Amino acid sequence: MFQIDPFGRIPVYAQVISELERFVLIGVYKPQDQVPSVRALAVESGVNPNTIQKAYMQMERDGILKSAPGRGRFVTEEAKTIIQSRRRGQLDGLRESLRAFAQAGISREEILECLDEVYTGEGK
Repeated sequence: MFQIDPFGRIPVYAQVISELERFVLIGVYKPQDQVPSVRALAVESGVNPNTIQKAYMQMERDGILKSAPGRGRFVTEEAKTIIQSRRRGQLDGLRESLRAFAQAGISREEILECLDEVYTGEGK
């Protein structure tokens, strides 16, 4: 089930991309799987079809989806690797945040506790 916040700070098309990427990473969508049509996803999520189309087109440019005319859109073989690589690239931003936390006096133990909660699925 797609979780989209139409009133959030993140643009809706970016939320659609994020949700689809999450589904690829956790194995809901595997390579060669067909993703919902623009119309079907728009109805399911309550998002404008043009917004879904924008998200899908961006994912095609990124190499995560491929279009088969008349058949729909499918997850590429490289999708998971592409997403993981992009996420690893975000580690620099995490390092900067961790430095800021340390400067603010947040202890290593508090950070590790937070990290453990994320990785064990607790505290959400």
